[in-house]
Amino acid sequence: GVLVGRLLQTTYRLIFQVDSQTIFTTPVGCVSHATTRVVRTSHLRRHERAVNNHFHLECYTLEIFLRTGTVSLFAIWRANSSDISDFLGMLATPKPPIVLSNPTPAEPFMRMKNPRLRTLKEYLRMGVIVPSYLLPGDAEVPPPPADLSKTWRITEANKDFSLCSTYPELLAVPSLATDAILKQSASFRAKARIPVLSYRDKNTGATISRCSQPLVGMLNKRCKGDELLLNYIQNSLMNSKNKALYIMDLRPRGNALANQIAKGGGHESSNYSNSKVLFCGIHNIHVVSESMLKVQEAARYHDVRIASLLREESDDDDSVDGSSPRPGGLMARVGSESLGGRDSGIEETKWLQHIRSILVACLEVVSIISDHHSSVLVHCSDGWDRTPQITSLAQLILDPHTRTYEGFTSLIEKEWVSLGHRFSSRCSGVKITSGLPVVAGRGVDGPGVCGELSSAGSPTFIQWLVCVVQLLEQHPHAFEFNRQLLWLIAEQHCSGVHSSFIGNSDADRYRLNIYHKKMPCPWATLYAQHSPTFINQSYSPSYCPGPLPEINFSLRRLDPWILPSVNRQTTLDRQRQLELELQRTCLEERVRLQEEEMQKLQQKVRILENRYTEDVGHRPVEVTEAYPGGKAARLQPILAERS
Repeated sequence: GVLVGRLLQTTYRLIFQVDSQTIFTTPVGCVSHATTRVVRTSHLRRHERAVNNHFHLECYTLEIFLRTGTVSLFAIWRANSSDISDFLGMLATPKPPIVLSNPTPAEPFMRMKNPRLRTLKEYLRMGVIVPSYLLPGDAEVPPPPADLSKTWRITEANKDFSLCSTYPELLAVPSLATDAILKQSASFRAKARIPVLSYRDKNTGATISRCSQPLVGMLNKRCKGDELLLNYIQNSLMNSKNKALYIMDLRPRGNALANQIAKGGGHESSNYSNSKVLFCGIHNIHVVSESMLKVQEAARYHDVRIASLLREESDDDDSVDGSSPRPGGLMARVGSESLGGRDSGIEETKWLQHIRSILVACLEVVSIISDHHSSVLVHCSDGWDRTPQITSLAQLILDPHTRTYEGFTSLIEKEWVSLGHRFSSRCSGVKITSGLPVVAGRGVDGPGVCGELSSAGSPTFIQWLVCVVQLLEQHPHAFEFNRQLLWLIAEQHCSGVHSSFIGNSDADRYRLNIYHKKMPCPWATLYAQHSPTFINQSYSPSYCPGPLPEINFSLRRLDPWILPSVNRQTTLDRQRQLELELQRTCLEERVRLQEEEMQKLQQKVRILENRYTEDVGHRPVEVTEAYPGGKAARLQPILAERS
């Protein structure tokens, strides 16, 4: 419904309060763009327009679009344009990271703050050789598994990020691959992102590796070191005879050819022996960003618009006596909308089609690992957007450990944080559309658009969380966590507050000294503050001790968003309900303002009485004293005669 309250902005959060109770709050970093416009005041009474003009006040609408796909609608009554400009300018100004002076420990998950140790423990769990000198002496490290593989090792070839600036310093590579071969492969892969290990099946030795596209170009160049590296990956199987290495190129075939022509990229050719290339047709970040904008527009128009409540058009200036009252100086929040049904225009956004394409590609990878017992190499163009979507989602299906809270957070640390998803770039830029001059950062923009959504911005991580929702909804007993955890992570990853989600790579975080500062660890914070709310009470470890059974990726089964569906009435009933609620709240506000005005007048009367007493020497004669009984007493005989 419609609520009347205050919209507050701190350095890092937007807060909407009603009677000092917080109704709505979100990190400022979650705001992707905001739109304001002045509402025409032809419906206001003449004296109200005169007051607004005298104090330079206007009526505004404010729409705040969040990166998580929701839209919050506000009506701002009788506000000063400079206040609105300052508010929008603060939204568009980048915020520095938060450093805690005294972080709260959250055992047993405070040890999660060492991301390198967590990643090494994951590799050790998969059977990769981890040198003991890389593990701190006081670390709680499980004993090496009995099936420890000798085909994979941890290399320090990327020490000080000298090999690849977007990879971590420690990488899992085939044991036969020397550091010289790795350097040759780095010179042949986009952004030097060589093939590295993501997952290994301890029963068959089948692996999921990831990298970026090869730089074959129009001349179909070759690299002996890169070909050897892929051959070593294929031979790491326990029984590699007659087993091909499947190369999953996540792009549409046309996009791969366009990269080959325009940017010197491309895809693997027949030069790679005993390999098969499969194209998955997953679109790039720009297409997904356009789809998210359409999702927000669909959420925006799904319910009654704020304009219908403002009654912008009126035939008679004085005909609105109480039908559309206006409170002063407050924010009326209309609602926070998200998609939740098939009647909301979700099909037109192509959002579900993008989700389905990711699930189809992921299930293809799972089938190759579990059914064919072959290895898979996954890449897109640069290997840091679509690639982690597929590798991490496939591990969720294959490995029951990743479906626990600790395993799930370790998966995010390894596949997204450590291996270089560009969190800062994907959550960068705030677009402000306004008719007011807005100060953003160091520069000043005139009326129009202040700031822009970065061309590198995209809801890649949000899209992956939506895919996780599909698995969770179809197999709720297999996950230790619920939707609430996914929503909290979705909010935290773009808040700019937590250490794991700052920067675009480990190199950025070490350069900013993030890991040595007292910054909030997202997993420790989540577990300490919200663990009772995101633990799935129906979780049963014995329900699915292996890979998840069949996943239904039919469009009719897919859930468009991680927010729960909103039960709505019909549009007309909803609109009428909102109008009545708005009128009621505005009338209550008008009564309150009149009572405050009456109190001010009474105070002025008392001041005048005191001044009169000081000048004349006695109090002024009140009307009730001159006419005993007052006006009501004098009217009683007249009313009695008429009756």
